[in-house]
Amino acid sequence: LQSSLSLNELKIVILGTQIPRWFSEQNVGRSISMDLSPVKEDPNWMGVACCSLFVAHDDPTNLNNNFGSIGYNFENMQVLHNLYRMLPIFLNNDLVTDEIDHLFMVFFPREIISLYRNVYEDKMGFTTGTFEHPKGLHLEVKNCGYRLVFKEDLQQLNLNMMFSENSSSKKCKLLSSDSPYIIH
Repeated sequence: LQSSLSLNELKIVILGTQIPRWFSEQNVGRSISMDLSPVKEDPNWMGVACCSLFVAHDDPTNLNNNFGSIGYNFENMQVLHNLYRMLPIFLNNDLVTDEIDHLFMVFFPREIISLYRNVYEDKMGFTTGTFEHPKGLHLEVKNCGYRLVFKEDLQQLNLNMMFSENSSSKKCKLLSSDSPYIIH
């Protein structure tokens, strides 16, 4: 798993009504800041997982003929210029059901984060935005969160997956909403 994540971001969009508790730091709105100074020298720190909750509202006054898209930014808070990346999906009325919440999750490996950081600055931020709202819709980012990911997190996830394959009772526990490792 580590070698396949090297210098690559992992991105996913799924249906969901709330940011999972696993994302230990959460904020209302479209952005959240983080201080990476406590972990920057930790050899077990692997990166940052970020999540945003967004919803599409019906907006008949929006007559834009372009496909809508979602952008995200992992930024150095001391730098004034922001560069947004676009998700490789386009949104329109056929792909997004209005008034249904969606989760956008992205993992930034440590190697990618080091490209954004200056050795003297540890304040980083994650922002999600919408561009070119799709015809008939208005996209709103409700809240976002992040979790610092360590090797122990992957070991725990692998252990849970191993037990879920060997026992149906363990699998039910893993898939329950009480499990801190299930994304619901």
